[in-house]
Amino acid sequence: MTDPIEITTRTYDTHAATYAEINASHRPVAYLYDVFVEYEPRGRLLDVGCGHGRDTAHFAKRGFEAHGVDRSTGLLALAQKAAPRATFAQGDMRHLPYRDRSFDALWVCASLLHLPKAETPLALNELRRVLAPGGVMYIGVKHGEGEHMIPAESYGGMERFFALYQAEELGALVRAAGFRILENAVRGGWVNLYAR
Repeated sequence: MTDPIEITTRTYDTHAATYAEINASHRPVAYLYDVFVEYEPRGRLLDVGCGHGRDTAHFAKRGFEAHGVDRSTGLLALAQKAAPRATFAQGDMRHLPYRDRSFDALWVCASLLHLPKAETPLALNELRRVLAPGGVMYIGVKHGEGEHMIPAESYGGMERFFALYQAEELGALVRAAGFRILENAVRGGWVNLYAR
């Protein structure tokens, strides 16, 4: 197997419980939630690359009609337990299994970075397609340069693919997909972008 996306998905399927344990706390992303809600998103929210459902559960508790989508069946099984009020689907952000303009808000936290940069425009066009007019989107990716397969000791040495971004680089791609950027800044080693 040489497809970096398939390798990454297999790693998450194999080590879903470990991933959920490592990333159980809301504390590292609490400030991102707060900024997001300042833009007054409403209604139907899609957590793209929802993982084990931590963020999906948070938004369901905040009153959103929360949905999550992920490639990993292992993580989705945990997400359904973490957020029983949410609806989940297996899917790929390059080909989202939803109708046009289905969501009022998109939460894309630490997931776009698992796509090779050549695939990013396709994913951004899909995000644009499913976001309703006036909707709000958050994207969080690791700050840096290049693309790498990175082994993780926590996951038995299994690899995950990461694409690292400069803020300007991500901003240019998001604008090219037809979004208007509201905020785009680096904090704590992450590029955090909010757009409509």
